[in-house]
Amino acid sequence: MASSEPWYVSERAENLAIVLLTSFSVLVKRESDRSRGIDLRVVVDPKKAGLREFGVEVKGTTRIDSYLSEDYRVRANVLRPTRKPLKGFIFPVALMLFNVVTDEGFFGWLLAPKVTPNGPLLEEPETISLAMATNDCLESAFSDVRRWYDARPLRTNGKR
Repeated sequence: MASSEPWYVSERAENLAIVLLTSFSVLVKRESDRSRGIDLRVVVDPKKAGLREFGVEVKGTTRIDSYLSEDYRVRANVLRPTRKPLKGFIFPVALMLFNVVTDEGFFGWLLAPKVTPNGPLLEEPETISLAMATNDCLESAFSDVRRWYDARPLRTNGKR
């Protein structure tokens, strides 16, 4: 049985997130300033010019039902404090939640990268539904981030 000590749960969840994310061709960095509201930064194309990154808030628990409803929606009492630090972020931010008893992981967007006919935007969904953090789920998330950055105008010369 996993320890329920807060330091263990937090550290275990972050390590599980890093192991899962680094199984892909991405660069994962621990955030040095945790007061900003994110724990990790993920660079999706580390060998390409320009920085294509998103932030990750990592949560861990020994009781998944205290974080998620039966339909995998993040409970409001968990979501409220997580959203406050996100104001002013200029890149996408994901939530990764881990059950440290089973090592089961979940993924969803706190600030979702969306491309609309009017251009790219970051959407803050009213409710956050998490999906199992499978390879397909994460590949789709990386693709969403790439599309979002591709839709943004280049800053150096103004060309798309």
